[in-house]
Amino acid sequence: MTIEKASFSFYNITQCGYFARGEEEPSFGTIQETLEDLQNWSNGKKLIETKVSEVKDSDTSGNTYLLDIQTTQHTWLITTWNETASTNGRVASVQAESDVGNVTVHMNSIVEGSIPGYATYFWVIPERRVFASIRFHHPYSAQKPFRAYINKFMECFARHVVVGNATPESDYPILGYSNTQDGAPGHYYPRFHTELLKKPGKKQFLLDNANNITKVIRKEELDLSQEEMLTLWQKLLRQAHLSNPQTPPIRPRITYDIPFHPTVDDIESMFATWEEGAESNWNDFGIKMRSSPEIHWVSHALARMEFDINVERINEEIVSSTSIINAALEKKQYILALVTA
Repeated sequence: MTIEKASFSFYNITQCGYFARGEEEPSFGTIQETLEDLQNWSNGKKLIETKVSEVKDSDTSGNTYLLDIQTTQHTWLITTWNETASTNGRVASVQAESDVGNVTVHMNSIVEGSIPGYATYFWVIPERRVFASIRFHHPYSAQKPFRAYINKFMECFARHVVVGNATPESDYPILGYSNTQDGAPGHYYPRFHTELLKKPGKKQFLLDNANNITKVIRKEELDLSQEEMLTLWQKLLRQAHLSNPQTPPIRPRITYDIPFHPTVDDIESMFATWEEGAESNWNDFGIKMRSSPEIHWVSHALARMEFDINVERINEEIVSSTSIINAALEKKQYILALVTA
């Protein structure tokens, strides 16, 4: 067991269940039921069998798998494995000393039968309708793939799914959803919706003081695998006369500020944009106000904090699920203060 720093970021579970068209409250289904179903469904399965869907071509993330699921004291710890991109059984990396425009790429072989990726951890507390993404050394929480995974599981494999006989078109035709095992299937919509949990008053303070804002500061991490961001990065290098830096970063971080007087709608848009990019620790918006040197960061409106917790590492990548949930429960009083702060 070792003491490690873990970053807890909390999310509200705004909807979890099966909804009739146009309804905001579920007709049936709960968070607890869904997690129980996921645990029962995964029991005895191989990792490769826990993939619930194929990612779309437009999705930059890979497939998600269930690595482990544990429950203690009415809380759950779900560990997912997030696949990273590969080409013909190899993972690409670039030589850090390469010049921009003349990059040396290495294709590293993947062990046969293995899935390249990284682990992520989610501590779910059904009675509070919240969960925390727990990060150790990775900068990304993979919360959006986790949310998509639970949604797809509810759609295809949970207890409320009514399956028909196999057809030439499908081995697993879904007829609809029912609250009981022998009930007739109905037309419902499975939903697992979440949102970042914010500290009360922080966002409202910025909205109330929109007229006093004089500058917006943007911190952004660029994904150079995306053409638009690569073009921006190369343009910035040319502007700074640094077209051939000695150690080009894989995901460079930039900061810029803009003299700006945003409207209330602009501030709402900033929060929405930031939440979409909140998978990264770096991405943020800062706001400066008239006659004040203080920067008000959007991320500071979040229920997020680092804690030192005592955990057991299985290897360099994976932390024991049991040790994480036990460590979280040991500091539950302090960690959950974020939820009520």
